[in-house]
Amino acid sequence: MKTEILKETDPAKIKRLGRRVQIDATEWERVSYDITKRGIWAKFSSDKTLRRYLQATHRKILAVSSPTDLKWGTGYAITDPNAYHQKMWRGQNLLGQALMEVREDLMMKDRTFYFHLLHHLPQYIKLYGPPRNFWMFPYERFNLTLTEAVSNNQYPELSVIKKVKVQWLITLLDSAGFFRPIKVEAAKLNSQLSVGRFIPETRQLTADEIPHIHDFFQCEVIQSVPSVNCCCPTGKLREGLFAIGPW
Repeated sequence: MKTEILKETDPAKIKRLGRRVQIDATEWERVSYDITKRGIWAKFSSDKTLRRYLQATHRKILAVSSPTDLKWGTGYAITDPNAYHQKMWRGQNLLGQALMEVREDLMMKDRTFYFHLLHHLPQYIKLYGPPRNFWMFPYERFNLTLTEAVSNNQYPELSVIKKVKVQWLITLLDSAGFFRPIKVEAAKLNSQLSVGRFIPETRQLTADEIPHIHDFFQCEVIQSVPSVNCCCPTGKLREGLFAIGPW
């Protein structure tokens, strides 16, 4: 009988042949669910189309609508409204449960888990102490740094190495205080250059200045204002300019 079942390709004929097999009902009741799951796994794992079809039902409840099968089905026909309410099922729906379990197993198999960080843990512990002293966020940010460092898609590793080496060198020199004298001098120079910069200067307009300003801007109407801002858009101070008229 086993040979005949293996040679047959018609599912209906295979089912009829299977019913002719003499088995112990108690033993079959004990192992039937596991054997069914193994069969479902063999079917859906061997065919990519069937696997995608089953995985497309993720997060959905699968049920076998059979009004006569109270073990493998729901106990209701697909046209019965109770077939769509799980609490109303009379059957155990074991086939539906087996399908959902195999679906999860297949999806878990397709997932890839990476534990590359574990290879670096001994080195990190030597450098930074116990694992509680460091966590994953800086590591993830470093991955972003590596991604942004790619300037040549043909040789991404080389471009990353060059940029990261420079960054590491600058960081090491900065932490050692190498740039401190340069930072001090730069701060002094910046303070000298920035004296009075972007600080508006206000004063009262005189009647003699209005005609000259009128000629400068070629405006039709000029009205005197109590105070004016003599800071032009470029940030430089210019005598006699104020915030009226086209620039």
